[in-house]
Amino acid sequence: MAALRYAERYPSQDGVALTPIAGFAIVRETQPSALQYSVSKPLVALSLQGTKRVTLGTNTLDFGVGESLLIITDVPTFSQITGASLTAPYVSLVVELDAAIIESPVIQMGSMSFSLGAPVRVDHTVARQD
Repeated sequence: MAALRYAERYPSQDGVALTPIAGFAIVRETQPSALQYSVSKPLVALSLQGTKRVTLGTNTLDFGVGESLLIITDVPTFSQITGASLTAPYVSLVVELDAAIIESPVIQMGSMSFSLGAPVRVDHTVARQD
């Protein structure tokens, strides 16, 4: 998989391989991680391999291959990579979301009903059908 090869070629101390594309990174870990606290910024994380757990308050979300984590606002979270090994590392693509860029089209939609729902959620990633 190209994302794994890129992350292996450009490793970092924290397991996050930055790319030349601003706001786009690849996370690679070869073992389960300790519980980490952060104030997460808006992002989408697409899991390609392995599993991760994210907790917001009393809501715990597990996600893995074929699922995406969506965070739509700055929120305090606890996260932990739960499924990773040397032979099958955890790999995910992470795209930071710019709220100002997202807000503009939503405002332009005006009367269309729009509900963001939960500030953190996991959804199945659906392949595009043409």
